[in-house]
Amino acid sequence: MGMVTVDPGAVSASGPAGTGSMKVTISSELELPLFTAEGFGLGTPVTTRETVYQDDPDDPATASFVTTVDIEHGARLEVSTCCSAGGSDIDLYVYGPDGRLLASSTTPIDEEYVSILFPEDGTYTIAVHGWSVPAGVDTFDLTINAVQGYDVTVSDVPSHIPAGGTATLTVQWDTTGKAPGTYYGLVLMGPITAPGLLEVPVEIVVE
Repeated sequence: MGMVTVDPGAVSASGPAGTGSMKVTISSELELPLFTAEGFGLGTPVTTRETVYQDDPDDPATASFVTTVDIEHGARLEVSTCCSAGGSDIDLYVYGPDGRLLASSTTPIDEEYVSILFPEDGTYTIAVHGWSVPAGVDTFDLTINAVQGYDVTVSDVPSHIPAGGTATLTVQWDTTGKAPGTYYGLVLMGPITAPGLLEVPVEIVVE
């Protein structure tokens, strides 16, 4: 087995809204044929306070909290719950655009987490099931982190990296029109058979 390294391992910058870029160098002891690299973002995680009720513990379809999120050009969809006021046992389910269950988290507490890599475009359904809500009703924090969009791009991408070779790519971002704040993205790279083999987080602060 050989190693593949990325330098720097993350892209970060701060400044006024606008465009910017940074060089990223890949060094590989392995041959990486049909190499691909793609940028996603920029966005911010969204946390809201929601309400859940006691549901039928034997039927996740009775989940009393349901919401949706739209994905376009997504790298990753992360959903998590925590911090119920009454210490309830809640479970988390995420369904794809076709209604099929894609991921679930069913620990015996209120802290649940799911992550979906390369979610296809479409509308995803997020359901929170009150498996055990002693008071009958409870509140909890829901965080949706959808890393998606076209504000991060990659150029100078080689089609092939030979064993022992290096390649330098350019990661570009565009925060034009964005309000001050911190925005996140992701660059996913690898051979076409494993396009998410390498991850480079992107964090841009608009001042």
